[in-house]
Amino acid sequence: MSLRTGTSCAELAQTGTIVGPQFCAPHPIDLAFTTRAPWLKDNHVTVTDIHGKFILWSADGPTQGLGRKRMLHDADDNPLISMREKTLTAHERWGAFIGDSSEDRDLLFSVKKSSMFQTKSKFDVFLAGNKEEKVCDFKITGSYRKRRCTVYKGDSQMVLAQMSKKHEAINLPQGEGIFGVHINPNTDYCFIAALFAFLHAIHDDSDDEDFNIKDAIEIVAGTISQLAQLGN
Repeated sequence: MSLRTGTSCAELAQTGTIVGPQFCAPHPIDLAFTTRAPWLKDNHVTVTDIHGKFILWSADGPTQGLGRKRMLHDADDNPLISMREKTLTAHERWGAFIGDSSEDRDLLFSVKKSSMFQTKSKFDVFLAGNKEEKVCDFKITGSYRKRRCTVYKGDSQMVLAQMSKKHEAINLPQGEGIFGVHINPNTDYCFIAALFAFLHAIHDDSDDEDFNIKDAIEIVAGTISQLAQLGN
């Protein structure tokens, strides 16, 4: 079953399959994401299972125009998903396509910020068949920096996957450069990996993602108070 055979996004979503049925399992899956290691190139991410087997990897792809590009490959270097940034948008929107495609007919899903002025990290995910985008098909909340992200089904509290600082993989050290992701049964782990590859792509160490409007107001208020005291 795949989008190439004409299967609708709605049908795929019901089975839990987004990228392909080979990425779904009837049992929970734990993966380890390595983002910093001596053998990794800049901005590369590798994904291993609990036995330490290398199954996926992600890296920046060649850009066309101003938008960034992120590729997700399998262990044999076959391109699975191409994530491309859409420029000149207020919600930091990215589109995910089959393989290395950028054609609209090969669009799998889109990711964008839930609000232009959101006060916490929250992203909405829309499958290609959700044209109106009134209700998201999936959502991501939490902090990538703190390794506390959660993927939910639609606009509900049904958890599909959770990120944590610790992982379950053997033969891999625990540390800041590696985090774990627990994926619930019948959830497409390639799709989940693509979402976390997206978060890694937009994450900038020089920018605190938890800095928000409330923080800004408090800083401005504090500055005004200090200036008032100096004036007195």
